[in-house]
Amino acid sequence: MLDNYSNSFIEYLSEIKTLLLKKMNLLKMTNHKIIRWGCLFVIIMFLCILICVISERNPYRKQLMVQVAQITDSNIANWKDQLRNSPNLSWMFKEDTSIYEKGILLLQDGTIVKFSFISHHVSKDHESHSYFNAPHFSKHVKGGFCCEVDIGKQQPKDIKELNLILSQYDGVSP
Repeated sequence: MLDNYSNSFIEYLSEIKTLLLKKMNLLKMTNHKIIRWGCLFVIIMFLCILICVISERNPYRKQLMVQVAQITDSNIANWKDQLRNSPNLSWMFKEDTSIYEKGILLLQDGTIVKFSFISHHVSKDHESHSYFNAPHFSKHVKGGFCCEVDIGKQQPKDIKELNLILSQYDGVSP
């Protein structure tokens, strides 16, 4: 009879052992899922922070784009008239606002390029920033110009030549 009880007890212990192993496997699987989801969460948070840092790297780009967008056809017509009537202005017209300079460049092929600029003297990051925009062309230039946009006396032929000139100024300390 004792053997009967010991066999039952051994079977009972064996069942408990099996149940405990199953529970432990479930816990391991749950822990792996938690670790996996935790790692995924950390990666997503890192990417979000990275995107925020990159987008804030140049706080003036958006403001300069807004300044260019505010240049109306009426501004352009008025500035072109002033260019025609003033031999000193030639192909570039600039207008200073409180912080930003904005204006147009008239290229030899007739393309009008709008631009806006903020000097390193007034920007918080002590860098000058300028943004140029024309149909099928936009370029942000960091540095290069000190107190005004000045790309020389030679009027660029077209967007391609202007892009080459602006690329020489990009990233250079004024």
